[in-house]
Amino acid sequence: MLSIEEAIDKGLKKFVNKQEELLGVQGILREWKAKVLLFVQKRTRASFVVQTSSDSSLSVPLGDLDHLKYLQQSFVITYMDKCCNNFVFVCKKFYVSSVFSELNSPVGAYVVSNLTQSAVLKFHLSFNKAHNFNGVKCGPRLPFLCAVWKFHKNPIKPRLICAASSSSLTDVSKWLCSFFKAMFPTVNDLWVSQFKKADVPCDSSWILNDSTGVVEVINNLNCSRSKIDKASPLLLQSFDFSTLYTKIDLVDLKARMRVLINKVFNWMLKLHRFKFLLVQETALNFRFLWLKNKAEINLFDNLHSFKVAEAADLISWLDFLLDNLFLCFGQGVYRQCIGILMGTNCAVYLANFYLFTYEFDFIKRLLKRNTCPVVLHSLSLVRRFVDDLFVPDLPDFENFMYLNQDSFGSGIYPKTSCELNCTSKGFSCNFLDLTVRQSPQG
Repeated sequence: MLSIEEAIDKGLKKFVNKQEELLGVQGILREWKAKVLLFVQKRTRASFVVQTSSDSSLSVPLGDLDHLKYLQQSFVITYMDKCCNNFVFVCKKFYVSSVFSELNSPVGAYVVSNLTQSAVLKFHLSFNKAHNFNGVKCGPRLPFLCAVWKFHKNPIKPRLICAASSSSLTDVSKWLCSFFKAMFPTVNDLWVSQFKKADVPCDSSWILNDSTGVVEVINNLNCSRSKIDKASPLLLQSFDFSTLYTKIDLVDLKARMRVLINKVFNWMLKLHRFKFLLVQETALNFRFLWLKNKAEINLFDNLHSFKVAEAADLISWLDFLLDNLFLCFGQGVYRQCIGILMGTNCAVYLANFYLFTYEFDFIKRLLKRNTCPVVLHSLSLVRRFVDDLFVPDLPDFENFMYLNQDSFGSGIYPKTSCELNCTSKGFSCNFLDLTVRQSPQG
């Protein structure tokens, strides 16, 4: 097993190599890496000892423990949204009233269930047993609701998070997450294939894994624009989806995911005659293989912690998960009937793929209408990190970002569930942890 210093060194090396490859400059981050490693060494080799008991809980001096218990009587200790290293102490009464106001909001995302916890759990465990999911190890309990505080909003308000790391359907959500991760390269291929039809160069969908994907877009813009073009700086814009997770129509989500899953499997069947997807995930490794038939599993040695599924399996598992978004708060049992639980393992992939289906349909409509390749090229440079959108070189984007028969390409997203806020706009633009700037000459 690697030491902390070795593991950080390995991760930094991988990060630095990737950044230098993107920038096209070798050795530019060498000094930065050395400073980070020196800082890590000082911290890890400092002369302090943390005593732990047999159950791995921290050993706290009795005096400090008394103070913590005193705080616990009056406060809920939670964390700050988007900055989880910062703790927030919230008055218990205010915390409970804030969560209840969200649960009882006019949007109607949550409804009180007429089923008891035991009845729901019995149903879940029956499904797990029938489909070989591990429901016992994860714990026979429902996810519970907690709140973190959004200090980056004005006024400050709570974000409801579903604590689902060890609940009755955790294993279902984990495996769906792994299968969606395995599907992603093919989802990307589906997108790229659309642009090939119009002879427009494109190597990625709008979906980003991290902010480094924006660097590639900027390099593309710098290389593709002539000196005359650069005399006029581009308008850069960034947007975020204000309440994506809590407003997604579950009927629409299930229908669109069903179509997307079938598209992915049909694509692989047509190209390679693959019908099944094998996913293997352990604590250290993730890998996936497309198979023509299940008998091919016998060709692999040392195969463990894996699942094999075809399109119908994934659709069935996902439908069950979305039909059973139960959670508890205090003694109450609630069911989420609008939106998806923030905190369940596959939530990010569901949000990503849901938005992707609208983006994919939008591009298909433009291709049918023989849209100008120059416009398609500008659209190919848009990037999205889950619910944050970076839009370069499309000044009229706000005119067609929502579905509307009269707008360009009939629009992209449904406004009811995917409302966008412009967060930055101008010749410079903030996006995630980046600030993108242009010279006065573009």
